[in-house]
Amino acid sequence: MAATDAQVRKLMEELSKHGKVGVAAARAGMDPKTAAKYRDVGKFPSELKQPRSWRTREDPFEEDWPAIAARLAEAPELEAKTLFELLLESQPEKYEPGQVRTLQRRVREWRATAGPDKEVFFAQVHRPGEAMQTDFTWGNELGITVAGAPFRHLLCHPVLPFSNWEWVTVCGSESIAAIKRGVQAALFRLGRVPQFHQTDNSTAATHDIPSGKRDFNQDYRDFVGHFGMKPMAMLKRSMVHSSAALNSTCWCGAAATSRASMCMRLGCRLWRRERTAFASRKSLRSSQRCDRSQLNG
Repeated sequence: MAATDAQVRKLMEELSKHGKVGVAAARAGMDPKTAAKYRDVGKFPSELKQPRSWRTREDPFEEDWPAIAARLAEAPELEAKTLFELLLESQPEKYEPGQVRTLQRRVREWRATAGPDKEVFFAQVHRPGEAMQTDFTWGNELGITVAGAPFRHLLCHPVLPFSNWEWVTVCGSESIAAIKRGVQAALFRLGRVPQFHQTDNSTAATHDIPSGKRDFNQDYRDFVGHFGMKPMAMLKRSMVHSSAALNSTCWCGAAATSRASMCMRLGCRLWRRERTAFASRKSLRSSQRCDRSQLNG
């Protein structure tokens, strides 16, 4: 068994008293030859360790890694667990459930060295029940078809930024009608009304004014006023990421849906697990209950 720093420290203490290696080694609990080595080098075992640059065992994913890396390049948001279940589905005799941690490490390394760049966000202060933010995101990349034809569509996505409670409705364009339908559906589902409703500088809600800035359309003002909310614009993203919570939840929701869609395209039976994971993001956590408790009745 390798000597520890505590043993070597004890060895040095004994040597400083009488200088006898055999006696000092016995009292430190190590072999005299080992004691003599540490006496000569004058360093602790932790100082002599060199970082390991080789693998202690063969990489079980080396043969299939090119295919895994190709799938990650196509959909970087895929989780290692999803990829591993795809491998188990196609090659059950080759892999074991306990190997998922190894694949997770490989995927982490890929994200750090070859994955897409991460966007920097500034922290925001959100208060429960204060605001609802609404934005649109394209769903075309999911590859959904209707009667064999590609289904081109947007998702109207309202979010409570304090808790990340969210709701989506399918729409054909970024219009005031889509905002009305999407926000109304979210409010009816929520059963509460926040103080403010925030949106970006979409032409569906805002228009240019002579000062060079943008003001809210009267139709949009009437709509949010009907529900007792006040309109509030989100700051430009070049100044601050005021829509960071909304954009991150848009990405998470689209990523989960994209993973589920890819699982179906690959012909595996993982859709049920991905659908459950996607639905779990809609469940109310403690912060969401706090958020709703602060909303108007």
